[in-house]
Amino acid sequence: MIVNDERKFAFIEVPKTGTSTIAKCLLQIDPGCRRNRLIGLDGRAVEVPVHATVSDVRRLLGSDAEQYTFVAFLRDPVEVMVSKYHFYRTGRAAQRSASERGDIGRKMRVAFARSLPIVAWCALYPFKSSAHFVLDEGTLAVDLLGDFADIQTEVVRIFGRFGYEADQLALTFENRTGYSRPSSPVYRWLQIIASIKLRQDFQLYEAARNKSRASLPANN
Repeated sequence: MIVNDERKFAFIEVPKTGTSTIAKCLLQIDPGCRRNRLIGLDGRAVEVPVHATVSDVRRLLGSDAEQYTFVAFLRDPVEVMVSKYHFYRTGRAAQRSASERGDIGRKMRVAFARSLPIVAWCALYPFKSSAHFVLDEGTLAVDLLGDFADIQTEVVRIFGRFGYEADQLALTFENRTGYSRPSSPVYRWLQIIASIKLRQDFQLYEAARNKSRASLPANN
């Protein structure tokens, strides 16, 4: 989570949507950007997780939340599943797991991904949906949604509203996990799995693609 009290925006970092890259850019170009720390209602600094939800951030800001524009990026749910699978098999999670003695949970997740083909893993893995990060009591609580598929253009479109120039917002991509797109038959199976497990995320992503604001019902 990044907040800028002068420009009045809060960036909600939805996992697997390029948030580290965007956050790095904002922190480099603007010392007024603050990551993982809010000023609470009592005036004290409050530490918050990188992937704090919009509902958590709004609650901590209290009535001041209405002064901020909330921003988040979303990604095709199938691509999120594929990215997470390879993140555990060969990406940063796997690399950290190999170099660390602790974090048994991460080691187990890495071993689980490496033990299964992607379709079986996606069917079994308990994904936390993107909706969890951007909904508040079933309603979209983010003002501006960006589409990960066109991340550079979208970053300029969205953050340009807060006074940044396009050349300032040039992104530098690091720590990408290299992998190939699944074959068409595999991809179709993943679409079926995602449509069942991440139904609401599809609705939200369509809202991001349409550059619109939406109000969605809570999951049943």
